[in-house]
Amino acid sequence: MKTVQCPNCGSPATNLRNCEYCGSLFVRFVDAGLLDERSPRVDNLVSHVLPGIEKALADNLERQENPKNDFVCTDIALPGAQSAMLQVVTSGSVAEYLAGQVSPQGLAIWLTFPEEERDREKALAKMREARLFAKGEFNGIPLYTIDFGRDAKGAAYLVSELLVQVYGITPATRLRVETWSEQTESPAVESTATRFRDNLRKEYQAMDEAFGEAFSCFPADARVLTPHGQRAIASFIAGDSVLSRTTNGELVPRRVLRVVRHSAAPLQCVEFVTGAIRATANHRVLTTDGWRRIDELRIGSVVVDPQGVLREVVQLKACPGEPVWNLHTEREHNFVVDGVVVHNFSFLPSLRTALHVVFVDPLARAAILMADRVRNLWYPGQPGPRLGAEFSARTMDADLYPVCQSGWTCR
Repeated sequence: MKTVQCPNCGSPATNLRNCEYCGSLFVRFVDAGLLDERSPRVDNLVSHVLPGIEKALADNLERQENPKNDFVCTDIALPGAQSAMLQVVTSGSVAEYLAGQVSPQGLAIWLTFPEEERDREKALAKMREARLFAKGEFNGIPLYTIDFGRDAKGAAYLVSELLVQVYGITPATRLRVETWSEQTESPAVESTATRFRDNLRKEYQAMDEAFGEAFSCFPADARVLTPHGQRAIASFIAGDSVLSRTTNGELVPRRVLRVVRHSAAPLQCVEFVTGAIRATANHRVLTTDGWRRIDELRIGSVVVDPQGVLREVVQLKACPGEPVWNLHTEREHNFVVDGVVVHNFSFLPSLRTALHVVFVDPLARAAILMADRVRNLWYPGQPGPRLGAEFSARTMDADLYPVCQSGWTCR
């Protein structure tokens, strides 16, 4: 059995995650070769902790002692910012990503880096402490996770290093650091969820009414391209990933921010030499002439597949009506259905995309983050505890996310 000298208390530690005598996580530094056990430097390390962080994390641990607290979180943000840069949560929240080798109580953090934040991922990789993080994947996005145990001092040091080296914070930067908790069946939780849901739906409906177009959708069995293969469009919920095509032709993972469902609608069938697509007549697809509605296509029209290969239309015909679905995605607001690149919007797609990117998408992303991180809900598709009770991903989707139902004004 390997033994190291704990750089915090000097005891011979056999628990190489957190010293069994003082709980310090700095034994990991010795085990990983980041500290020499013969010349401990813990005091030098913790002197670099940013103001207020260790105190807030100690408060987090204290709140976890209260059995009524279902979820405890420490937010670290810039003053006035709507969302936190980092959130330190209870260890049990990340057990799934650490093979369950964590205690129910303790401090943990997880970091996801979508494509627009890959520079931060590179900055993390350059940190000498990067080897202490478990690396994985979260819905197609790189994920880094670490369980600090119950060591507020060590956690404060590592969080401070992340803020400085990954997020560019300086010791002079003012931070808003606050710890909060939610109790099982707390009315405040439901109030927060209701407010997010209502605000988000108002934003969507305002956009829908402003552009006043008929819905444009696909049948339930339409196959949507994702980072992990194809899935039926009816199986998606907000937070899932699809592949979108950028202006330079690259396929990139993007999150679904809204799922639109509607009752039966007439469909058009567009057939190619190989394959076909069914959609409502007004849905736009990418062609050699730009974004064109299905009812604007003619025999000989050429659409573009996700790899940029041209597909010629050989037949057009009406198909029986059936219930239909559409997805609103982030950034480019397009995705791939049955081998064809399609757009979220049928009326003024470029303008609507620009408006959604600025005014609607940030709120939708915040709702997804709140559902998964703040409310301690498991990600869509992974059933888990919801305020102490079991729930299904579909129930969460209907409860929190703006899902368009029959009878709404759906776009």
